[in-house]
Order: sequence, then C-alpha cells, then structure tokens
Amino acid sequence: MTIAMPAETDVVFIVYGAMIHLGPKGEVLAIGDAESHLRDWPAAVRAQGKALPATLPIGGAMRYRPV
Repeated sequence: MTIAMPAETDVVFIVYGAMIHLGPKGEVLAIGDAESHLRDWPAAVRAQGKALPATLPIGGAMRYRPV
C-alpha cells in the first residue's frame, strides 16, 4: 500500500519528561528532553539541506519563538 503525502506536511512533537540514555555501566550518556530537541532539531534539519520555519509553536499555550 502507498500513502500519498502532500508536498509539505505539518508535524507535531509532544515531549513529556525526559529520556535518559545509559551506558553499559549505568552512566548517563545523554538526556533527551524538550530543550535538547529544540536545541538539536534545527541543526539536524539544516544538515539535510532543508529550510527551517521562521517560528516554532512551543509550550502548552502554543507560544511562538524564533528558531
């Protein structure tokens, strides 16, 4: 089955809490939370050669902040 997608697609990320990545000895290797996603996501998009939106809606009140 093939699903047809429009050229542009809106995406919603909902982050509640944090994901802690542990090493083999129980050491913390990384923490993924809302702030780290907001920090790292723009660089990942740029690395793919894609444009960023001018603003991102964030927070429970859907406030906008520049990227």
